Amino acid sequence: MIDPKDATRLVAEEIEKASKEDIEEPLKDSSNVLPMDRCTPSSSGDGNVTQLNLFRPSDAPLPLNAYLASALTGLSANERSLVFQLSDTVSLVCEKHGIDLYEPRKKTDPVHHPHIDDTEVFNTDRERVLDSDLLIFLSHFPSTGAGQELDFAYNAMLPIIIVSRSQDKVSRM
Repeated sequence: MIDPKDATRLVAEEIEKASKEDIEEPLKDSSNVLPMDRCTPSSSGDGNVTQLNLFRPSDAPLPLNAYLASALTGLSANERSLVFQLSDTVSLVCEKHGIDLYEPRKKTDPVHHPHIDDTEVFNTDRERVLDSDLLIFLSHFPSTGAGQELDFAYNAMLPIIIVSRSQDKVSRM
């Protein structure tokens, strides 16, 4: 059995020996599978193909998904209003930059969605955090749920953005 280093070396040697025509000819025969306008061979200057780019990257930006963590349980009407205003502001900023923001308040809020089972809330929110590219945390009010969401994001090595008031002291944890 061949080891990966030897296999890499052997493949590299074969590719270095190949001419541009050696690479292009078989691809022309399979143009219905791989259109030639999407293939670009590169050579080292001596006529040998050193790299074959099968697909050119698209100019379209990759979509980003963000998760908005905040307190939702046990808030007064004024506190809920502040969280919702902040959430709306973060949503507008994300939309402006092409970031799809998941807001639990719109899907699993304990006041607006009391019929959703606790286990379903936990599983839904955990899955949404782990499917995100970053987490945005509104740290204005203490929250066990947001703390768990931060832990999920931290363990998944997601970037975390903390939004807080300048006069508030955010826990060092």
